[in-house]
Amino acid sequence: MKLILFGIFCVASLIKADIIDDKAIEVSGSIQCCRNNDQNPPFPRLFGNCEAPAKARIELWDYFKVLPSVRLHWLEIEKQGEYSFRWADGKIFDVKPFLKIHVECSDGTIMDEKYDFTDAKSQNILQNVEVVMPPPPPKLKYPFPTGIGKI
Repeated sequence: MKLILFGIFCVASLIKADIIDDKAIEVSGSIQCCRNNDQNPPFPRLFGNCEAPAKARIELWDYFKVLPSVRLHWLEIEKQGEYSFRWADGKIFDVKPFLKIHVECSDGTIMDEKYDFTDAKSQNILQNVEVVMPPPPPKLKYPFPTGIGKI
């Protein structure tokens, strides 16, 4: 009985000392797949050549040096350019967050990136992603020679 009371006292002391705290992280941003072509090489977004991705997966991870990192939350979106979610939990230690973002564009372009926020003290993470798709193949004016094969 004394051991149980001592355990409750220790946990209450840790909560009071803000060592055990409810951690909450809000993640938001936008994801765009932009086509780059000869008319607008440096600025595809300015000329309206961007679209929402066909699919995207945004994962919030907690970084550990020795142990494997832990995925805290994930979100999948389809044909949406904006994302937002909130993760909350009681953790004993600080969360060292990083994002893994997987994007699939409508043309088949795939991007996998990791974004590190382990040094940030902010509980709000904003990460915008722009994937540059290759330019479309050139259109031929005359796809087939004319006049060949006539007798």
